[in-house]
Amino acid sequence: MNVFRRVGMAIISTLLRWPLWIILALARPFVRWQTLFVVYPGDINDIKAYSPNSLMWLRNTWLFRGKPQFAGLQIRRGAKDERTFRGIIVYISSTIEELRHDKQLVLDIIRRLRFIGKLLDVQVIACAGQIPGVIQKHEIPIEAPFIDGRLGSSYSVIETVIKAYEKHNFKKQQQFLVVVGIGFLGRAVIQDLQELGYRAQGIDIVRTEAGVNIGSQALHALSTADVVVVLTPRGQDFVPYLEHLRAGAIIIDDTHPKLKHRPEQNPLYKVVLAWPGFESIPRLPGYKKQWIPGCMVEAIVNSRNTGGAFSSYQEFSSNARQAGIEVLLD
Repeated sequence: MNVFRRVGMAIISTLLRWPLWIILALARPFVRWQTLFVVYPGDINDIKAYSPNSLMWLRNTWLFRGKPQFAGLQIRRGAKDERTFRGIIVYISSTIEELRHDKQLVLDIIRRLRFIGKLLDVQVIACAGQIPGVIQKHEIPIEAPFIDGRLGSSYSVIETVIKAYEKHNFKKQQQFLVVVGIGFLGRAVIQDLQELGYRAQGIDIVRTEAGVNIGSQALHALSTADVVVVLTPRGQDFVPYLEHLRAGAIIIDDTHPKLKHRPEQNPLYKVVLAWPGFESIPRLPGYKKQWIPGCMVEAIVNSRNTGGAFSSYQEFSSNARQAGIEVLLD
């Protein structure tokens, strides 16, 4: 995100926050907002994507701390037989580590998100990245209109796996797949892959200040894998382990920021989805404007569903495909 847009975000957040929310609320009879999407804050560098360096000192003051800030729009102009989709993007100025160590901060953010959701009458509130996992670790229930995004994130990873297998003529009963990161999303992905007939195994990771550690026993599984799904917090966390992969092993990257190192001997695919006519304005950092984060997919599909929550991954994935949300094998 360029400097001018970061300055624009800062002006909205500091001077125009409430006038903007009031305008959006008054427009409710004419403009229906389906979703509220909370952008994953990550570390301090991620937050800098939304604020000039000169104003970073404000992030832990009363002006910003625990208060969602407007970050943009998500729009899909419907065809003749489709409804127009509209969503609001917000960001929070706390790092993921700050959220992990401050339950009250998380509760304050949830309360304010719920207020904004009611103000704008949105159907679904989705939180990106590791935020749902942090909420769960604090033993805070994720209740409607909030969703945990797990089904959508699983869908994005598994559809990428399916496309990669098709491209390389792999057989799900023959090739060995390893998921690196058995966390909030990793467990769901492994379970769903196994239920679909894939030979899938998870590798746990230990977070450190420098990145992540993988146990010596797990390195053997990594070195024999035909497909490796990377779910570490950041792409760079996996770079030290690239040398353990065998030549030709496929890497499927679902990290943010993404894995920027592209090994010559290993095909690498970033998990990316698209929905014809959809765009984020402005684009999310690290994404093209037409790309949809996996954690946002569930919010889109849920906002179109009138039959209540989905009972299984198979039911959800069927609805996502019917909606036209597809993987771009990037």
